[in-house]
Amino acid sequence: RDEYPQLKKDILTDIAIVGGGMTGIMSAYFLRESGFNVTLIEAEKIFSHTSGNTTAKVTSLHEMKYTFLKNKFGMEKARIYADSNQWAIDEMEKIIQKENIDCDFQRVPAQIFATTDEGLEKIKEEFSSMRDLKIGAAFLGNEKLPFKTKGAIRIENQAIFHPAKFLNSIAKLATKNNVEIFENSRVLEIEENRIITLKTADATIKAKKVIMATNYPIFDKAKFYMKMNQRRSHAIAAKLNGELPKGMHMNIDGSMLTYRPYQNENGAWAIIGGVDYVTGDFKNINNPFEVLEKSARKLFDIKSVDFKWAAQDSMPIDQIPYIGKMPNTDNVYVATGFGEWGMTTSLVSAKIIADLINEKENGWENLYSPARIEMKASLERIKTQVTHVIKGFASHALRAEKIDTSGLSPDQGRIIEQEGEKVAVYKDKTGDLKMLSTKCTHMGCLVNWNKTEKSWDCPCHGSRFDTDGKILNSPATKSLQKID
Repeated sequence: RDEYPQLKKDILTDIAIVGGGMTGIMSAYFLRESGFNVTLIEAEKIFSHTSGNTTAKVTSLHEMKYTFLKNKFGMEKARIYADSNQWAIDEMEKIIQKENIDCDFQRVPAQIFATTDEGLEKIKEEFSSMRDLKIGAAFLGNEKLPFKTKGAIRIENQAIFHPAKFLNSIAKLATKNNVEIFENSRVLEIEENRIITLKTADATIKAKKVIMATNYPIFDKAKFYMKMNQRRSHAIAAKLNGELPKGMHMNIDGSMLTYRPYQNENGAWAIIGGVDYVTGDFKNINNPFEVLEKSARKLFDIKSVDFKWAAQDSMPIDQIPYIGKMPNTDNVYVATGFGEWGMTTSLVSAKIIADLINEKENGWENLYSPARIEMKASLERIKTQVTHVIKGFASHALRAEKIDTSGLSPDQGRIIEQEGEKVAVYKDKTGDLKMLSTKCTHMGCLVNWNKTEKSWDCPCHGSRFDTDGKILNSPATKSLQKID
């Protein structure tokens, strides 16, 4: 991974890109020869969050998407969704070939499969929708699959790759053409006037246009807090007894696992993902990695689990990302709500936004527009999200445990009540206590303790903080307040 400097001085730029994941880096790449000066500002290290911790499936087969899209948005928009995401796969391959990037890119088939009779009926319905949309797919019986299943859908010519290798090369290429990248430069405030002002701890950026590419926007004039939640998902890399199954696979019922192979000079692994939940809501989950491994062992003959990690995704209420001009702004663009399919939708986002900035027509713009009117079915999901947020605020009124902190185990945290106030307390491995405010600095919801990842997570909008209160995931831009 190449290193980039911290922003230490005030600068003026044409376009400021906030966020150094795949969307931000690809936006910089697409804009590098547009004649604009482009500045990318990343809070930590580029591609250090979701983009670098993904299972990296590059596919237009997004779970059971097309029946839903066809029924709710119509044939034309469902087809645009399919075409734009398939374009992203082809575009990625073209860029890799043009720029001679070594990132383990490989064309493979993608499959979704069912293990129950109910799941099989859904698979058949989805296949029918895909056929209506003229998406090249095949229906498979269990004799064609490496798993015991009821049936599956396959799309050929999808892809897998190594996102960190790809993005490191793309970032380096972008900086050769009118692009500057700054790391460890968290944007704390944004003021929109004719010129947009972005403030970090050490510097001020003045920009004519801003691209908000932070997974979940840290600047929100579109009320995304009512339209999205964030979900945490988990992955393991496992050695198998025997050969790795080829291609990508996803179980659409039961355990809802995803799979892809990965191989390098040190060996071969099955990358298996699943067990997701609303960030900060741990009521129905114990240790997600244990649950994931247990489910994975039912499908795979696992020899050992060598690596495990988690990532976070923003989930839109109507299952379509929000990409384009942010409503109620003049010069702010946004890309968010990718669900768990950011490897293709990041490229789609970068293309749409680059076209808008360059005043080019883009036939995908209306489908993904952040200003689109929410459909009727989405209104119920808005109510659910708002109710969820209200519960997060109401948690402050509930009584916490009145315990002596001596009863807290090392390397564990808990919300306790102290002198009538709730306090987030963590006891480190040496027995020292770290005490923080329970109020998320985004909108004030009560954070919860994530005992698996040892973090304080907000169930309202998905901000996460480490045991010192420092930000792990946005939209929060300030650390939790320390309590002496």
